[in-house]
Amino acid sequence: PYLMRIGHGIQIPLKYPELLPQVAANQQCLEVCPSTYIKTGTLDDITALKVVFDRCFDAGVDVAICTDNAGLHNVRLPFEYENLLTCDIISFEQLQACQDAAFRHAFAWHYGQRPATLLHELLQDERLVGDRLATVAGR
Repeated sequence: PYLMRIGHGIQIPLKYPELLPQVAANQQCLEVCPSTYIKTGTLDDITALKVVFDRCFDAGVDVAICTDNAGLHNVRLPFEYENLLTCDIISFEQLQACQDAAFRHAFAWHYGQRPATLLHELLQDERLVGDRLATVAGR
């Protein structure tokens, strides 16, 4: 057994990149919280994350961009995304891949279905319930 998500996993691509193929084979996801690493002094500059993302994408490792503690740091995901994009750390395509990985590796995620499938089913169920309620109400 192994973890599906590795919180603050940036040290693996930074210091132990030889482990990335194993992380990819295990279908593990690295959580990356950019602002936290600057605020805590883990990294001197956010551009150091370019190596993290490049090595992870090259090895096929999923990465989820996170805020760590949004309330404490007063940072939200749109800020993290914009910062990574404007500093040329990731591309729009890589951002989309990170968002997809975050959905697939969500703690409550059922791995047999993709997010779009699950959302479609939820919306369909909601429509059915709405139709039933309308029928009962005589509408």
